[in-house]
Amino acid sequence: MAVITLKDFHLGGILDGHYQTNQNSLLWMQGFDAFSEKGILQTSRKLAKDSGSSITGVVNQMVMCSDGTTYIFMAGGAVWQRTSTPVYTNVYSGGGGGWGSNDILNAAEHNGYIYIATATTLYKWQIGTAWTFGAGVTSVGSFTAGDGLYHPMLQKIDALYIGDGRYIAQVGATGTFTANAFDLTGTWRITCLGETSREVVIGTTTPTNTTGRSRLFTWNTYSPLCSESYLVNEGKVNAIFNVGGSIVISAGYSCAFYQVSNYQLEKIKQLPLKNNQATGWDYESTGSSLEVLPNSIMCKDGRVLFGLSTVSGSSNATWLGVYSFGSSFAGEPPVITMPYITSTNTQSMRITSIVMTPQNTILVAWVDASNSTYGIDTYASGIGRETTCLLSTGFFALDRRISGSVTVSIPYRSIPSSWTVSGNILTVDETTYTLSFEDDSVHKCIKSQVKVQDLDTFKIEVSISGSATGTAWAIESIIIETE
Repeated sequence: MAVITLKDFHLGGILDGHYQTNQNSLLWMQGFDAFSEKGILQTSRKLAKDSGSSITGVVNQMVMCSDGTTYIFMAGGAVWQRTSTPVYTNVYSGGGGGWGSNDILNAAEHNGYIYIATATTLYKWQIGTAWTFGAGVTSVGSFTAGDGLYHPMLQKIDALYIGDGRYIAQVGATGTFTANAFDLTGTWRITCLGETSREVVIGTTTPTNTTGRSRLFTWNTYSPLCSESYLVNEGKVNAIFNVGGSIVISAGYSCAFYQVSNYQLEKIKQLPLKNNQATGWDYESTGSSLEVLPNSIMCKDGRVLFGLSTVSGSSNATWLGVYSFGSSFAGEPPVITMPYITSTNTQSMRITSIVMTPQNTILVAWVDASNSTYGIDTYASGIGRETTCLLSTGFFALDRRISGSVTVSIPYRSIPSSWTVSGNILTVDETTYTLSFEDDSVHKCIKSQVKVQDLDTFKIEVSISGSATGTAWAIESIIIETE
């Protein structure tokens, strides 16, 4: 008899590949929270649509303003506000001498204003005043390159930095605008910005985004030259964030993450495919493109939350939703988990912006791939827990084929009485054995045993169904016994 025990998932998170290489990881933990209590894997807070029918376009950025209101900046030029109640109100439509129907590409708060970027022009709104052009809303200046896709923003110390083609524009402490405070020169196009304690970190692509390479630069904010330059063997740097005191980037279209370490760039993580036998074992065989959009990043509880979006091709390469990257405490390994599933729960969408409110809730803006359905999600009322969760181990490669029984036991601390747990044993050649779990409520464990024939390489998949409830399914471990 062989006994395999998987536990302490906050130390392993999601596997990088399809085979079970350690006891602390799972292939998927969709809709589960591994960090609220160390040693317990529990269903996450459920996301529900918060915006109703108010938001009818693509949200490019949300800004949690110092006045306690969330401002929502749209493709097509509209600005909405969301109060904590919540009430959504359209406060500006871009008319009256403003930017008209031009897309708002980005926005950020800086020194009493929210700065708003269209492709060619930077505007600002004075916080607390009317959304009227020429009064509360004024033009700041024109960009040098006028990039029509990317105007990443970074507020650092007393300045606001804005990417524009190969240039970085700057708004100083007193509001002085410089359109070309820094020039990367060459043929680089700035896609995202990040920071270290002393420097601005700059992610790029090539002007037409047609090559398989890009670069990451660092700049000390005052020199005419960059401090460091790193070659990235991916077509684009999508997003930059800090994990465990290190600079981490999302690059390319295959869910790869790289870390700056000892003056070089090292690949540290890659999300696995959600389906392998049907679509192939690598991203290239699926024809899919996935990315992290630069405004779909925020920090919560010491970890980075990021949204994973589809770009093109097949929509089923991997699970789309809100992921977490980080650790519980210093000294523990940074891992990736997937705690949140959007209310639309489609595998063909983009997550365009994520922010956190003063009430410690998150807002997630999404749009489907056809740009026809839109929404902003937040936590469901009543502390409802996610009900469309999925657990999957990686493949176990046994030393010999077995023809006997496999028992799967899942000890738990709590489980909603109305929920049904189901599962499968799936072999590498796609043979399926159904798991029918029985609940031993005395010992707090659900268990299923199934007879198998010539089993050697297999994984376990577990899903749940039921109505939303405030009780979490809190799992202590997963135990697999073969005989």
